[in-house]
Amino acid sequence: MQTAEFDWGESTKSTLLSAYFYGYLVLQVPGGLLAGKYGATRVISLAMALSALCTLLIPVAARNSIVTFYTLRVLIGLFSGSINPAFQSLWGRWAPTQERTKLAAFAYSGGYLGSIATFSVSGVLCDNGFNGGWPSIFYILGMPILMSH
Repeated sequence: MQTAEFDWGESTKSTLLSAYFYGYLVLQVPGGLLAGKYGATRVISLAMALSALCTLLIPVAARNSIVTFYTLRVLIGLFSGSINPAFQSLWGRWAPTQERTKLAAFAYSGGYLGSIATFSVSGVLCDNGFNGGWPSIFYILGMPILMSH
């Protein structure tokens, strides 16, 4: 059995997990407005790049400052919160009316498949990854997104 790297209580862990959703909630409506004003692809691209950058910083922050870790979690939620409204804006402008539902459902199914793949790979990385195991999850998942921009 491994020993825990962090001695965080249940309250701290709950606060860190919920931090993402505090940020996510904030940009739900403004994310759509930003997509309408600046273009959905720009908003999605910027949000994904900034979210990936914050994801790469999570291991360093977690090991050095719980406040920085919390702040990064809020920022990841904030950036991610603009993605779905921007996608809706994109579908509304791009997809033919009769095909919108099918195309959106197909596109959103990728998120579920991504979650399945992420959870499957994360367990293996925790046990066999570099830099203590769990940090490799954040590096391996954050790098491809950042490199694509």
